[in-house]
Amino acid sequence: MRSSSRADSITCYNLALIAIERPAGPARRDTENMMSASILLYNPTAVRIAGAETTTQTLAALSGKVVGFIDNAKPNFDHLVDDLAGLLIARYGVAKIIKRKKRAASVPADDAVYRELAEHCDLVITGSGD
Repeated sequence: MRSSSRADSITCYNLALIAIERPAGPARRDTENMMSASILLYNPTAVRIAGAETTTQTLAALSGKVVGFIDNAKPNFDHLVDDLAGLLIARYGVAKIIKRKKRAASVPADDAVYRELAEHCDLVITGSGD
């Protein structure tokens, strides 16, 4: 069970601690061989950077645009990107597709990848395959 003081540190460190305890009283006899345990869970979400810029832009059409993909290195995303890239070119007139791959799903792409895509793309899609 989490105490409120522990919850503050969990938020701060992006961790969760769950305690599994044996029941008290008569039900305990049925679980006599159970052990108390703690499991440490990591929250996979990234910490939001204060003051990060956000923009809202829309494209009137995709024709003639450059679309970038950041492959997050999860299974099957490369297949999804290939199919989607073909569809964007054939049906919507996208001029060029740029694909870049992260080294792992759990880490951000290199800054150079973001700079390149920001410089050359009208639209960037990131995603998950699984």
